Amino acid sequence: MNIFFEVTCSVRIFCILTTVAIVKGNNTLLKEMESNSTFKPYTKAGLRAPISIHYEVVVIERLTNNQTFSISKICIVEEGYRTIYDTVIKQQQNVIDYRTNITGITRNDLLNGENFYVARSKVQEIISWRILIGFKMGAFLSLMKIRHPDHLIRDTSYFTRTLVNSDENPDIVYLGRHFLNDEFKLTYNTKQKAFIAMKLYKKFQNQWEMYESDRHHFSSIAYGLACETVIGLNKITNKKIKQAVRVSIVDFNCNIVYDRLFKPEHEVINYRSNITGMSKDNFTHSDYLCHSVKKIRSIIKGNILVGHELSHHLKFIGLQHPFPLRRDTSSFRPFLLAIPNKPTPTLRDLSRELLNITIDDQYEDTVQNALTAIKLYSKFKQEWDGEIRSMYQLYHNHKKMQGKHRNVSPLAINYCRVLANSNGHRIKLIARITVVNQNKDCIYDRYLKPQDLSKIVNCYTKTTGITLQDLQNGTSKNRIRQDLIKMFEDRIIIGYNLNYLFSYFRFNVDLWNQRDISLYTDFFSTLNSVQTVYKITRQFLNVKMYRNATSINRATIFMELYSKYKDDWDISIAQMVTNMKSNALSKVIIHKKIGHYMGDPISLQCLSIVEKTWGYIGHNILARIVLTDKEGKCVYDKYVKPHPKRPIIDYRTNITGILPEDLIYGIQYYTVISEVTRIMQNKIIIGEQLYKCVRLLPYKAINYTLIRDINHFSFFKKEYTGFYSLKNVCKNNMGFILKNEIDPVERARALMMIYKKYSEQWENEIQSKTNQNERRLNKVFKTQRPSEISYRPTWRYYSTRKSSVNDL
Repeated sequence: MNIFFEVTCSVRIFCILTTVAIVKGNNTLLKEMESNSTFKPYTKAGLRAPISIHYEVVVIERLTNNQTFSISKICIVEEGYRTIYDTVIKQQQNVIDYRTNITGITRNDLLNGENFYVARSKVQEIISWRILIGFKMGAFLSLMKIRHPDHLIRDTSYFTRTLVNSDENPDIVYLGRHFLNDEFKLTYNTKQKAFIAMKLYKKFQNQWEMYESDRHHFSSIAYGLACETVIGLNKITNKKIKQAVRVSIVDFNCNIVYDRLFKPEHEVINYRSNITGMSKDNFTHSDYLCHSVKKIRSIIKGNILVGHELSHHLKFIGLQHPFPLRRDTSSFRPFLLAIPNKPTPTLRDLSRELLNITIDDQYEDTVQNALTAIKLYSKFKQEWDGEIRSMYQLYHNHKKMQGKHRNVSPLAINYCRVLANSNGHRIKLIARITVVNQNKDCIYDRYLKPQDLSKIVNCYTKTTGITLQDLQNGTSKNRIRQDLIKMFEDRIIIGYNLNYLFSYFRFNVDLWNQRDISLYTDFFSTLNSVQTVYKITRQFLNVKMYRNATSINRATIFMELYSKYKDDWDISIAQMVTNMKSNALSKVIIHKKIGHYMGDPISLQCLSIVEKTWGYIGHNILARIVLTDKEGKCVYDKYVKPHPKRPIIDYRTNITGILPEDLIYGIQYYTVISEVTRIMQNKIIIGEQLYKCVRLLPYKAINYTLIRDINHFSFFKKEYTGFYSLKNVCKNNMGFILKNEIDPVERARALMMIYKKYSEQWENEIQSKTNQNERRLNKVFKTQRPSEISYRPTWRYYSTRKSSVNDL
C-alpha cells in the first residue's frame, strides 16, 4: 500500500512538472525529459531511477576578501549512459584560479555560461526525489544551495571502507581504475567521470543499497533522555522561565551513559522541591549547562532519541534533533489510547499499564524516566518506527505539493499624490491607490480621504484626475491599509518607488515579493542612475506614457514591464536577497565579536534647519552638532555652514535656538563630518531619536552596532506610553529637571548621565537582542556557523559542513 501511494504521488508530481513545461514553452530541458520516455523517476523494478552527477569548481574571491569554491561545470547522466544535462556556469564574482590543469576549464568557457540560478533551478527539477550518485555530493549540494534527502545520496565515499589503508575519499578516476580495470587518459573530462560513477553503482548496486539501507534504517542506536527543571526569573525580560538542572541519558541496553546536575543560569524562584526533591545545596559544586551541551549533542547526534514530552526537554537543554529520529511517548497514538478516560497519560501510567512496572518513588528521577521510555520503545519498536516513517513521507509529499500550488501571482500598484500644508511646510500625500492583477484587470481603485481637507493646496487634477470632491468621498487611511495588507499577502508587488508606499501606510512586504521599477538595475540609465517611469516605458516597452495618463493605465504598464522582464528580474531579486541575508548575518556576528566598545562612550546631539530644494518642498540639513564625553565635558560643538545657493526656509529657532548669524561663520559640512567621524570611531553613541541624526550624517559616519538610543531602551518603555521625551526621563528616573530644554550641550550631558546609571542593564539587553537576531538569521539560512558545523550527515538533509580546499 505504501509503495503504491509513493509511486502515485511521484507520478502526479512528474505530470505536474511536464504540464508546467508545456505551458511555459521556454524550458527546453523539461521538453527533452518529456519527449524521452526512458527518463522516469522510477525503474521497471519499482526503484527510484538513479542519475550520476559530476561537477568542477573554480576558486573565487568573495566581497569579504576570502577565497572559496564555486561550481563552474555540471554534467548529469542517466542510467542508460545518456547525458541529460551538461552546462557551464557563468561566475558572478572574480575568479582567482580556473584550475585548468585539473578541470580543463578556461576563462572563455565561462563567459558564455549559464546563469547560476537558472542552472540551479534546472538541476532541482532533474534530481527531485531521485538517487544521486557522485563524488562528494555533500559539497556539491552545499555549493548549489540545494537540499536532498540523505537516504537518496550515493556518495563514492562508500568505497573507502573497501580500500586498505585509506581514510580519505579517493577521487573518481582512481576508483574507476581500481574497480573497473579501465585506463583513462583525460582526467578533466566531466562527462567521462559521470559515466564512471554510474558504472560503479551498477556494478556494486546490491551491496551499496544494502549498506545504505542499514545506515539509514530505523534500527539505529537508541538513547533515552530525561531532564529535570526548576523555575527561574529572567531579569532582562522580567519573565519566569524553566531551566534544566539535571540531564540523564541511558542507552538501549538500559545502561546509564550520562547523568549530571547543573547550576541554574538565572535566579531560581522555585526549586519545585515537592516534585524534584532538590534544593539550593544540590548545586554548590555544579557547572553550568552551557558548558556541557556540546557533550550531550555528541552522544545523541544521529541516533534515535526516546523520551516523554521530548520536544520540551530538548528546548530546555538548548538542542535540536531531526524529527524522524524522535520517539516521544507523549504523542505516540497507541499510548494515548492505552488508558481509557485518560487522553494524556503520564510516564508512570504508561509504565504501570504497558510494562507492569509500578514507580513508587516520592520524587521524580530522571534516570528512572529515561529507563522507562527506552523500555517502552524496545517493546513497541517495530510499530513505532513504521508510524514515524509513514508520517515523515506524508509530510514531505504535502510540502512538495504545497510548494507547487502556492499562490504567488503578481499585482501591479500605482499611487497618485496631492500637495498639502503641514506645520508651515508643503508635503505630498497619497490620495489614490490603484491595483491591477496579472490579467491587467483593475481589482482595486480607491481615493484616500485626508484628515483635514482644508490643508489640501493642489490636487494636480490635470495629471492625476483627482478633485476635492473625490477626496471628500474617499476611504479612510486605516481601511485602505487593512485592504492592502490582506491583498498583498503572498503576492508579488510591482510598482514605482514602493518604499514610499510601504512607509506611508506603515506595513512591510518581504523583499522577495517586491519588484520596484526604480530599483531594478537593468532600468538604470547609462550613468547608473534612476530613470523616471516615462523614460523607462519609452525605452523598454517602446510605449510613450503621457503625464496625464490615468492611474489604471500606469498600473497596467507596470504589469507589462514585469511580464516582459520577469525571468531576469526574479533572478536579480534572488541575488539581492541572498546578499542582504549574508551581509546581515555577517554584521550580527561581527557585532557579537566586538563585544564591548574600545573607547569611552560619547553623547551625540544634532540640530537641523530647513532649506529649500525644489518646488515647495523643504529638506532638513545639519546645522549644529555637539559631542560630550563620559565626564560630561563638551569635546565638540560646531555650527555647519549651509549651501550658499540654497535659501533657508526655517531656522526652527524655537526648537534649536539657532539664529541666522550663528551660521555665517560656520564650518564646511564635510570638514565637520571628518572631525566628528574621527572622534566617534569605535565608541558607543548615546542619544535620543538617533534615526534623525542618521539622516543628517553620511552612511559611514556612524557604526550602527554601537548606537544606544533611549527611545529603544525597554526600561523606559515599561513606565511610559507613546513618545518618551528626554525631559520626562530626567524628571522621573534621574531626579532632576532640564534648565534649558533647547540647549544641546545640557541635553547631551543628561543623556550621558542616564547611560552611566543604566549601562549594565542596557548592554545586557543589547547583547540579548544580538543573540536573538543571530538565531533568527541562522534559522533563515538553515545553516550553522563554521565553528559549530560537523560533517556528520543527518537523515533529513545533506551535510551542512562548509567545503574546503581539501574536499575538492
